[in-house]
Amino acid sequence: MEPLITCENLVKIYSSSISRFHKGVEVVALQGLDLTVVQGEMIGIVGESGSGKSTLLNILGGLDRPSAGKVLVAGANLLEMSAEELNSYRLEKVGFVWQQTTRNLVPYLSALENVQIPMRIQHVPEEQCRQRATQLLDITGLTERLQHLPGQLSGGEQQRVAIAVALANQPDLILADEPTGELDTITSARIYEILRKINRDLGATLIIVSHDPGISRYVDRVVLIRDGKTSTETVRVTPEVDFHDKHRQPLEADKYEELLMLDSVGRVQIPQSMLEALNIGSRVRAEVNQEGITLKPVEGHVRSTVSGDNTFKDGSIYMEEEPLEETRQTLLQKFKNLWRKEGNENRLDI
Repeated sequence: MEPLITCENLVKIYSSSISRFHKGVEVVALQGLDLTVVQGEMIGIVGESGSGKSTLLNILGGLDRPSAGKVLVAGANLLEMSAEELNSYRLEKVGFVWQQTTRNLVPYLSALENVQIPMRIQHVPEEQCRQRATQLLDITGLTERLQHLPGQLSGGEQQRVAIAVALANQPDLILADEPTGELDTITSARIYEILRKINRDLGATLIIVSHDPGISRYVDRVVLIRDGKTSTETVRVTPEVDFHDKHRQPLEADKYEELLMLDSVGRVQIPQSMLEALNIGSRVRAEVNQEGITLKPVEGHVRSTVSGDNTFKDGSIYMEEEPLEETRQTLLQKFKNLWRKEGNENRLDI
């Protein structure tokens, strides 16, 4: 099956300028990320804050451009699109569900009117527009809430309206950024069930960014992003969850397998826990045998736990080109003081 999404060696660098004397910081949000998603998949993206999850979602949604690499969605190269083409792409090819309900809905419009907005922009006939909006709200279980304003709905109901809005123009891809982040456990499970139903019944492709450790129960696979790269993939090895089967085993009985992901040039990220458990340092010996490839530690190579001076704890890189003007005198003064301490005061000419 042809992939709907192909990301190859995707790089995104954010930079800021503090002053004309100081270029500030450059943060590498994505560092050569590779990802493939086929049509009809429902996957979860997880990772620590700052790992690059939201950056990836923004790029796939046409809200941001990568600094380098390739990103194809439904055959379209997002890196080469003009601003006008990106507008059409966001309207026709992708639907968004954000964590903040205020970002999803217009507060003074009813649920039905909110769902109709994307179709009205597309100049869909009035009757057809109303029928599809009603149908989508029925799918999300809000038949009795058509005329309610967002403020009259619960948080879970607002997110269900947002899902209907995202589906309005029948997009190829649905992107959900922490859709259950502000909801309780029971409501979150209900949202995941609705997303799964949409995935199955409508054939929609869904990518869900989440911090929820239990998301693997609801999706086809979970991809972990670490330091701007895809690191591991968790897949279910037991039969798929049927939420409506009263006789199924508890969710805790489901079994999963974690796989390491290789990028396009064969690089792999080995989890820190494995490196520490096997005392693997900065070098590793690879051996090919009947079972596959075995990695063994190399004596004398210890893994450093201290970051370099130019790296923050979160992995961002500090790029200093020139010292700030206000610090130049301070540095000069320190040098003068050190010079005097060494008895060179009479030779000081700075």
